[in-house]
Amino acid sequence: KGAIYIQDRVTLFGGGATLVGGLRYDAKSEIFDDYFSPRISLVVNPSKSLVLRAGWGTAFRFPGFSELYEDTWFLNVSNHTLPIPPIPLAVFKPNPNLKPEEVRTFDFGTEVQIGSAFSAKLDLFHSTVKRFMVVAFATPPPPALATLQIENHPDDATVLGGELELRATVQNVATGFVSYAYQEENQRGNLVDSTGKPFEFVYAPKHKINVGAYFGPFAGVRGTVELQYRSEYVAPQFWYLVQSNFTDPSIRPLPAYTLLNGRLSYELPFEIRGKKAVKLSVYGNNLLDERPQETLLGVPGQLPGREFLGRIEVSF
Repeated sequence: KGAIYIQDRVTLFGGGATLVGGLRYDAKSEIFDDYFSPRISLVVNPSKSLVLRAGWGTAFRFPGFSELYEDTWFLNVSNHTLPIPPIPLAVFKPNPNLKPEEVRTFDFGTEVQIGSAFSAKLDLFHSTVKRFMVVAFATPPPPALATLQIENHPDDATVLGGELELRATVQNVATGFVSYAYQEENQRGNLVDSTGKPFEFVYAPKHKINVGAYFGPFAGVRGTVELQYRSEYVAPQFWYLVQSNFTDPSIRPLPAYTLLNGRLSYELPFEIRGKKAVKLSVYGNNLLDERPQETLLGVPGQLPGREFLGRIEVSF
């Protein structure tokens, strides 16, 4: 599949605004039709401390080989003590008729510089999603096997959200920020996929909070602390079905979680060829030992728990 992308930038009002337009063309192939993806954005600077920006664009995601043609086993049982071959419980069902997903997004943002130490940024967006690829898990009566297929949902969906970020810098030795993001999704219509399910918005928490602090160097010491909060979210319906041994397909919110990561480094006080030669670093990941589950399988798929890593860097 061939593609070409062109872009042009125009400066307006003596440098007070910039207009950027782009167009991507994906040529027709043996599998897909040709597609045009236009994009346009406008950035306005009413003053040195204020930036306004707006944009509109269309993008596509083409199905991968597995989504089109996968036909292997999905779930199976086997016995390691008896001479019984593995038995499939569910299989992938290929779907060579998949079409690319399409998303059209309007966005608006502004950034304000308050003095030399503080800034605030607000971004809003509205997206329309078409032909979204969803997982259709069918469980026909035995002895027919359950099937898992990727298909385009017949309905469209809208995604509306925004993010507010506040950032502060203290004498160029420490920086901190806090951001809050909200996202809401809605199905546009009442259509269902081939297994009778409406549009599923999976692994998409409505609320996200990020907090970060970066400091140093102080006498060769640098540090970073980052916190990420994610509110409740849901998995695909079939995830609950498989996890419950095919007894309970009801959708229950998965719990919120907070990830806390940190890093501390120290440059030893000697030099080689005029620069610090050795830096020692310690990393702490998932310090709160959270175990959120994000998996398409009905088996545990948690993130790794609390872990610590060390690194030695030598420059010469």
